Amino acid sequence: MINLRYPVNYIIITNEFKNNHQAIDLGWHRKYGGLNQNIYSPHDGVVISVVNGKKNNLVNKTDPGNFVKIKHNNELTTRLIHLLKDSIVVKEGSKVKTGDLIAKMGNSGYALGNHLHYNVYLNNKKVNPIKYTYAYKNQIISDKSKNKDQIFYYHEEESDFVYQVKNNDTLSKIGNLYNIPYQDLADYNNISNPNLIRVGQEIKIPKFILSSLLKEGSRGKYVKELQKRLNQLGYNLIIDGIFGIKTKKAILDLQTKNKLIIDGIVGKETSKYLGWIYQNK
Repeated sequence: MINLRYPVNYIIITNEFKNNHQAIDLGWHRKYGGLNQNIYSPHDGVVISVVNGKKNNLVNKTDPGNFVKIKHNNELTTRLIHLLKDSIVVKEGSKVKTGDLIAKMGNSGYALGNHLHYNVYLNNKKVNPIKYTYAYKNQIISDKSKNKDQIFYYHEEESDFVYQVKNNDTLSKIGNLYNIPYQDLADYNNISNPNLIRVGQEIKIPKFILSSLLKEGSRGKYVKELQKRLNQLGYNLIIDGIFGIKTKKAILDLQTKNKLIIDGIVGKETSKYLGWIYQNK
């Protein structure tokens, strides 16, 4: 699962996700961009819908005003709503990168004040953005933000390291650099023929390698890392290094939602989804 970036650099959640408000609202501060602070792309993607040119409308409660909708991958889509009229700098079909300028905050459509109405869709269903979005190190989080204690922080070291293939490299040689069997590296990177890699190709190097299954009853540092990773994905677990019933329920839920083998065990398939390699010894 990709880590979305908050689409504003000053983060204050003014309205949280609930049954009758399936989004979060992000406000503003006069010292950090003011009423019209910049709105940025939450991740790499393709713009699939743009509406521009609308003013404030307090008649039609269903009017989102000016907005941009971005498809990030086959699972995740975001929508940025109530944008300032004529401030949108992308168009339908535009390719965007994480942090690219999209528009400015406004109050177009049915809005009682300037804010960003931020939707996240998982498999076309609205989900709580706070569970999929991360605050980066150059972003400011207001002490007055709602759900402040639930905001995830993005740390680059938690992501895969990417190795770029050089002349005379082989997958075996790269694997030896990181003490990873080339077969595991091929599987992790979906390389069908380990003998065919090209100069410039990017090879993902996972952060963790499991040497045994993690399942109910397991204990130790890898269970702690598992619990941290699950919390990044929205599961509120106590990080105690004990694979108990709550950790198992989180794994079962993760496996169900992502069409993995549903067994409550962290083996090869689930490890790969989490960004790990499981070596079956």
